[in-house]
Amino acid sequence: MSASFSKKVRQGLKTQIVGREIHAHKLVVSTNDVIWELADRGAAEGTVVFADEQTRGRGRLGRTWWSPRGQGIWMSVLLRPPARGGSVPMTTVVGALAVADAILAETRLPARIRWPNDVILDGKKVAGVLVEARERPAGRELVLGIGINVLGGQSDMPSEFAGLATSLSEAAGREIERTAIARALLRELDRWYQIKLEGNADAVNERWRELSATLGSRIVLEEQGRRYEGDVIDVDVRLGLALRLSRGTIRNFRGEHVSVLRHG
Repeated sequence: MSASFSKKVRQGLKTQIVGREIHAHKLVVSTNDVIWELADRGAAEGTVVFADEQTRGRGRLGRTWWSPRGQGIWMSVLLRPPARGGSVPMTTVVGALAVADAILAETRLPARIRWPNDVILDGKKVAGVLVEARERPAGRELVLGIGINVLGGQSDMPSEFAGLATSLSEAAGREIERTAIARALLRELDRWYQIKLEGNADAVNERWRELSATLGSRIVLEEQGRRYEGDVIDVDVRLGLALRLSRGTIRNFRGEHVSVLRHG
């Protein structure tokens, strides 16, 4: 990526917070690492880092996010929400909503959200969201990392992703422009982040339920070494996922505390 990528993304952007500064790199270890370095130097809230390629992009639970050169949107944004606004689970949902709405706006593809942090198309993962938090003397800082597979197809992906992942271009049957997706994503992130700052959890929940691929499904998850299986009866940014277990007991789980072993 180059200055021309940043310039194209800025065209007509008109966001209030997200995208105040945009940095584009050809190769980084992780865009989250770059953002934290900028944060240490006092970067403005809403600063965004894009990379053409990551060598060790991060996913949930210490996993590596596959980030091949020139094939996707690999980005991170710095957020400094006010006190009580630094919820990692809610920020994760806000990021996923922004991704799904940006995909819908630019491609008309019906992206859906698979709890806790995946965005899918036709049951295949097309994007992921990761939020990291650090406590500073002035308050909590969050880095929201997002990866979206834009170009390429099954033949370009590692064998372990066969049948499990897709790209926007593959799903659309045509080549999707990365800069258009990046611009739409920053707009949606800005919009949903401000809804979050307003404390409008109901609006977040309503849209999440509309886009949820998990609501109504049966899943198996693990929390602190114990497995649970049940039917998902609700998703809520404050309470987490509500699971009706085999004996009718309803239990809530927070996404940052569990590993999903099976969906559906």
